[in-house]
Amino acid sequence: MNKRFGVVGASCIDIFATSAQPMITHDSNPGSVRFGYGGVGRNIAENLSRLDQIVLLIAAFGGDPFSHQMLEHTKHAGVDTRACLLSSAGQAPYYIAVNDAKGEMSVAVNDMAICERITPAYLSGHLSALNACDAVVLDTNIPKASIDFLAENCTAPLLADSVSVSKAAKLSNALPRLFALNTNLREAQALLQTDVTNNLISLQSAADQFHSLGIVNVLITLGAAGAFLSDGNRQLKMSAYPTETVNANGCGDAFSAAAFSGILSGYDPETVLKSALAAAAITARSAQSVSEALSPTLIRQFLKDSRN
Repeated sequence: MNKRFGVVGASCIDIFATSAQPMITHDSNPGSVRFGYGGVGRNIAENLSRLDQIVLLIAAFGGDPFSHQMLEHTKHAGVDTRACLLSSAGQAPYYIAVNDAKGEMSVAVNDMAICERITPAYLSGHLSALNACDAVVLDTNIPKASIDFLAENCTAPLLADSVSVSKAAKLSNALPRLFALNTNLREAQALLQTDVTNNLISLQSAADQFHSLGIVNVLITLGAAGAFLSDGNRQLKMSAYPTETVNANGCGDAFSAAAFSGILSGYDPETVLKSALAAAAITARSAQSVSEALSPTLIRQFLKDSRN
């Protein structure tokens, strides 16, 4: 059954520079440069739509041609963008990543200042639409005050992607309100202020700490090693699916979208984790941050093929 998701977070123009050979620092490396559309919240929203969910996006877009193109692309993907903030004076936010020859990000710079315009006052004007959703997803690119506002005023279940170590701290007040959290090892460590390692006992301990704060579903991604999921009753860790990696950027957002979709649909933890890891593997094959091929049918076929 399709669910209605509200997504509050970032949109940005992606520029990916991928080296054709092992990276040499402080030098010019031959490779390829690609342009696309990203932002954690926007990516999650597009992925959810491609997974046949109904999606309302709240994100800030600039007034430049690139922003208009990104907005049209997002609409075309089936996302409701009517609640997005359109800033005629602002330029598009940018995310520039330099990938190694394997497609893994070596370094990135983001210019996300426009996200500061998603204020509590702006969100209050769309609160009724958010509360009409089956769940609201947020990313930590928006201001902490806005995250706190959503935690205090959203009646729909709240799901969060912690995005990065530096931005994860914005969730400090909202953690007890979360129905689901997707984080990685370093972000989980920052949130809990304790060591978290890729060890089942350590992951279970971290999940228990998150559960004690009130979070029902805890997802901890482990990069190429896979992911861990705990719903308070069952805890499991699964390896990532082997796949050809063209661009690893966006894999985490596909994972979040598929996991959140599965959780809201009432799937068992094993199905949730398999589907989310499959979505990430499918996305890794795409040069863009969101794979236009992603669909429930493709995920089912991917999982079927992986068993053979």
